[in-house]
Amino acid sequence: MNCKSNGRNKPNIVKISLINNCDECGNEYETSSKSQRFCSYKCKTKNRNKLNELQRRKYYIEGDNTISLSKLIDKENNLCYICGAECNSNDLVTDDKGTVICGNEYPSIEHVIPLSKGGKHEWNNVKLAHRVCNIKKSNNYQKNFC
Repeated sequence: MNCKSNGRNKPNIVKISLINNCDECGNEYETSSKSQRFCSYKCKTKNRNKLNELQRRKYYIEGDNTISLSKLIDKENNLCYICGAECNSNDLVTDDKGTVICGNEYPSIEHVIPLSKGGKHEWNNVKLAHRVCNIKKSNNYQKNFC
C-alpha cells in the first residue's frame, strides 16, 4: 500500500531495532544499524585513543628499553640537538591534583628518524631536545625548526 503525500509515492519504511553491547564499555544500547559498535561518541573516541596509544607503544616495545631521559641528558651533555641550547630539567610545575606540566625548555627524547617514518627507538636514533623544539619538528627529518 502506498501513501500519498505532496503528490509523491512513498514506500512504508519499517525501522528495525537491535540491541547491541558496546565494544568499549560493555553496556547494552539500542540501534538500527548492525555495524554500530559503540553506545556513544565518548566510547568511540575512548576506543580510538586506546588503539592509537597501543600503536604508539609498539614502537617502544620493539626498541631499546634501556633508553631513559636521564641517561640521554648525560650522553648529550644536556644540550638540545635541534637548537643547541641547554635544556632545563627544572622547567616544570606540579598542580594541586599532582599533574606534572612541563615547560618549553624541558628536555624530551627526540627521534632523528621519526618512529612514524620507520625510525627505531634505539640509541643511534635518539637525541635530546627541548620539548618545544621537538613539537615544532614534529615527524619531519630536518632539525632546524627553532
